[in-house]
Amino acid sequence: MRLTLGILLLALLWAFRLARVAVALVGLASWLGDVWALLIVALAAAARLHWLLRVAAFLTLWLLWHWPWWVALPLAVPRGVLVLPGLINTALARLRHPRPRWPAPPGAHVAQAAQVAQVAQVAQVVPPPPGAELRPGAAGK
Repeated sequence: MRLTLGILLLALLWAFRLARVAVALVGLASWLGDVWALLIVALAAAARLHWLLRVAAFLTLWLLWHWPWWVALPLAVPRGVLVLPGLINTALARLRHPRPRWPAPPGAHVAQAAQVAQVAQVAQVVPPPPGAELRPGAAGK
């Protein structure tokens, strides 16, 4: 059952990508002509320039078929919906926590590295004294 579902999902993904290429081909054919459209799509697919086909599909859906841009964009670039929250969080984090405008003092990275090394030495685990027996539950007695 899981194998059948996996094969079905892969087939649907393949059909979606093929439909996106077909939409890009229709748009390029209406703007540049059939021969140039076939040549551009073939070269873009061979060179793995999928962004070119996505842009052509978006422009076809938006300008040629008069779909709203907010509907055409997720159909042309579906991963953009997943990437957008991360981009927004990054932009907001830069506003909330801007980098300092002044340069770091000379040698600051050396002093920081020495401080980190000193903390690492202090935080080392001290071995138990010789002859101490470690048994489960013995620490509480």
